[in-house]
Amino acid sequence: MTATSGPASTGEVDKVAEAVAGCPAVARLSGGRAREVATYLPGRSVTGVKVLSDGILVHVVGRYGFSVDEIARQVRTAVTALAPGLPVHVGVDDLQLAEEASAEGPAGGLPPGP
Repeated sequence: MTATSGPASTGEVDKVAEAVAGCPAVARLSGGRAREVATYLPGRSVTGVKVLSDGILVHVVGRYGFSVDEIARQVRTAVTALAPGLPVHVGVDDLQLAEEASAEGPAGGLPPGP
């Protein structure tokens, strides 16, 4: 993946989103406070991932029980594996409590964290 001010390819952005969502400390991707963090593709958008001219911006909701530093480390590690050499800017917008994860059930797609 190359950092550009234009849109990234669908596959690249989807791979980044999948890798981030697979982090144990991440409950889900987040669009930021004003839902400004997204990549717009033909017919859809990928919330929580934005390719910037100086790197990749990723916003997430972390799982309670993990420190913000650990959440950011896991996200950076996952994204750097796909885009080596590009800075990864991580925003942790909120924390999901264990009981919130239970209420969502399997629709969240990930098992509850510690």
